[in-house]
Amino acid sequence: DKVKQMSKKALIQGLTKSTLGLDGPLSLGPSVPSPVRDSPLLLQQVKDMRAAVSSLQTTKARLQGQDLRERLAKLKPIKIPKKTIGNGKEKEDKGKESGSELGDLVKRCNAARSDLFSLLCCQEVVDITKSKDGQSK
Repeated sequence: DKVKQMSKKALIQGLTKSTLGLDGPLSLGPSVPSPVRDSPLLLQQVKDMRAAVSSLQTTKARLQGQDLRERLAKLKPIKIPKKTIGNGKEKEDKGKESGSELGDLVKRCNAARSDLFSLLCCQEVVDITKSKDGQSK
């Protein structure tokens, strides 16, 4: 019996001494004041899971890029219309008539724009601190 009790006491003391030497946050449990430390196996699993998630994200981005490139390659090219150059007197006559009207419209538009800009930048501020007869209140 004494040998069993001695071995139990030695085992408990050995465990408490080995746990006291560990660094880490203390347990929050009221009856267990031993420090808490993650196991190396758990830390390795977390590291492996992070690497797997990173690999999946990279693969997903690569596949999406390939899909978008394929979809872009399947699209029809954009056709840009060429300017038509008139080769007849009818087109030139219409161009002169519409050109004069267009010129008038452009001039009127520029005049209206300059009026607008002058009104915006040259605002008159009314002094309301003085009464009608020129005396301050």
